[in-house]
Amino acid sequence: MLAGYDTGIISGALEFIAQIFHLTTVGRETIVSMVLVGGVIGALLSGLLADRLGRKKTVLLAALLYIFGSVGSALAPGAAVLGVFRFIIGLAIGGASTSAPLYIAEVSSAKIRGSLVTLFQLAMTIGILAAYFVDSAFTSSGNWRMMLGSSAIPAVILLVGMFGLPHSPRWLVQRGRTKEAKDILIKIYNNDENEAQKGLEEIKRVIPVESRGNISDLFKYPISSALIVAMGLFFIQQFIGINTVIYYTPTIFKYAGMGTSKAAIWATVSVGIVNVLATFIAIWLIDKVGRKPLMYAGLIGMVLALTGIGLAFLTLENNHASEIGSITVIGVGFT
Repeated sequence: MLAGYDTGIISGALEFIAQIFHLTTVGRETIVSMVLVGGVIGALLSGLLADRLGRKKTVLLAALLYIFGSVGSALAPGAAVLGVFRFIIGLAIGGASTSAPLYIAEVSSAKIRGSLVTLFQLAMTIGILAAYFVDSAFTSSGNWRMMLGSSAIPAVILLVGMFGLPHSPRWLVQRGRTKEAKDILIKIYNNDENEAQKGLEEIKRVIPVESRGNISDLFKYPISSALIVAMGLFFIQQFIGINTVIYYTPTIFKYAGMGTSKAAIWATVSVGIVNVLATFIAIWLIDKVGRKPLMYAGLIGMVLALTGIGLAFLTLENNHASEIGSITVIGVGFT
């Protein structure tokens, strides 16, 4: 939810920030992308921290960084300082986005593990939608500081919630704390000691096998093929344009002829609602029709929608603002 909330909140605040700090197009892009730069570094560091500190503490650290970055962003006196605090938010998002799914997978039983990990994506879309509603609440006043500061709220919820959760049994076994790991597994398996013991034995069996591997193994066939496919899919998913659309939705709508920020924000809210509903549909269909058909449908839909938006801006003149606006709303909704 933190990742989604930041993505949504900056899209609504960006126009007001640009006006106050007199940002050029490059300046706007820098403010947005500092989170992504921090996210890359945070994701790289989180694996190391998750193994040394534990999954739980890594998520707690990410929540603290997010709170610090959100409050700092709201109080930033200038664009440079704002960029620094957005970088800190990126560190938090990168760390949480890597360690949270790992933690979820390791503290859930096999029967519900897939569903719980899938909910991670749903939470992201809900975070985007929640941020859009917050943006709409402060659009009339143009209070971008309150928009950015409100990001601390979901981070506080994460921080408080994580305190009541246990450490990962897998991490405890790696640290030789087998008794604690079994106690937690018993809770995970609803006091079924036999299932808990099976889970513990499985962890003990897998850890030595995985520890024999190293980074160089990733580049040896056939693992290298799986690595290329996995990284390629993630790259295409990010590169195809959905992040750009989400980050700049209000800006796109304003260029499409929506005269006021309020109209652009409310059009953006409608996109957030579609985004959440589409995620529910995907969760429902993923085990019925399979992963590949959903991916094909999504990629084809993105290509058609983005092509339609591009052609509308390219071919229609300013006196066709209503047509551009309609095509843009439909196109962004499809993306």
